Amino acid sequence: MADIPDVKTFVEEWFYGTPLERLTRHDLRRWLAYVFYSDDVPTDCPKYDWTAIDAMVDQLYIRAGVREPLAAEGPLYSSNPCIRHTLDEFECAERPLIAYVVTMGMDVLAALVLAQVGFERHVVGTGCSYWYRGGSTPKMSAEDPSEDPVVFVHGIGAGLLMYIPMVLRMAAECRTRQLFLLELRYVSMQLEANVPSQDDTLGAISHMLAAHGVTSAHWMGHSLGSVVCSWVCKDAPQCVSGLTLIDPVVFLLCRRDVAYNFLYREPTTGLQVIMWYFVVRTSQELHIAHAIRRHFWWYNNILFPEELPRHCSTNEVAASIFLSSCDQIADTPTVHALLQRGVQANSPDEPHAPIRVTMWEGLTHGESLLRPHYYSMALAALQT
Repeated sequence: MADIPDVKTFVEEWFYGTPLERLTRHDLRRWLAYVFYSDDVPTDCPKYDWTAIDAMVDQLYIRAGVREPLAAEGPLYSSNPCIRHTLDEFECAERPLIAYVVTMGMDVLAALVLAQVGFERHVVGTGCSYWYRGGSTPKMSAEDPSEDPVVFVHGIGAGLLMYIPMVLRMAAECRTRQLFLLELRYVSMQLEANVPSQDDTLGAISHMLAAHGVTSAHWMGHSLGSVVCSWVCKDAPQCVSGLTLIDPVVFLLCRRDVAYNFLYREPTTGLQVIMWYFVVRTSQELHIAHAIRRHFWWYNNILFPEELPRHCSTNEVAASIFLSSCDQIADTPTVHALLQRGVQANSPDEPHAPIRVTMWEGLTHGESLLRPHYYSMALAALQT
């Protein structure tokens, strides 16, 4: 809760703005049982151990400075809806067959382009695949981050074709480096129902790196791709020599912003309508909806500044974060403020370790992919 200065607003946002004064213990029980344990149980269930949850409820009322409603003032059950995206019912629809045919054609086109510049496709594990291009020279030394292999993970959309201009620039600028392009086909408008678990994905990544003699790499993720990068940073930090994130969705996931903006919010402005059509509407496609609505667990995906990689010799934070000021999914001003504070030191007498964070003014989520000036800035971070 250290990063939540306004507890009252924080809780109310998860309840669609319902004032905390109107939220009963049963409401908060139901919410916390979901948030921390992914449980969906009646809040008056006598067989459920409510001890830890009731202690958290007490702290929420105290920290928010709100008196708990008396039993006589409200119902004895949970009556106020809250966001529980992995349990809530949702709308989804398969696209017309022609839409999938077009997407498959885009996938084939991307494959042809990647093959032309030296990439080869590999399948590892169940539902995991990647493109690989070997480097022309071996890595110079462990002290030279500009020669580290690069692993790129794309976001939700139509697969790697959307990233081809940036990938071609990356391939040209990193001629001597091994390049990996990890595919997330289940969020690429493909007829792909299998969603690999976090453990399956990490296992596939381990096999991928080992197959090419790689022990650590510079990881780069865009949007949902930052989730896979977060997993690796936390569960296999020895495999991460550097990190570059573009429009990340992994910071402050304890807040409702990403889930609400991507899955629940109705567009009210012209910009939101555009973003809804090109980005949020994508989340309603059957396979993508299944992946996000039933396989996106905030406590697995969240990344804290303290979990960012460090340079092996200088101990500086080896991460560059690029945010878009008009991002319609993440609350980038708040994320920017969090990252600007740096990584908290172990001792209060030590200064915080700074994080390289850039705010792109006027850009929306994913817009940097269309602007060479901006994605070139992100690619430059691969050299640091």
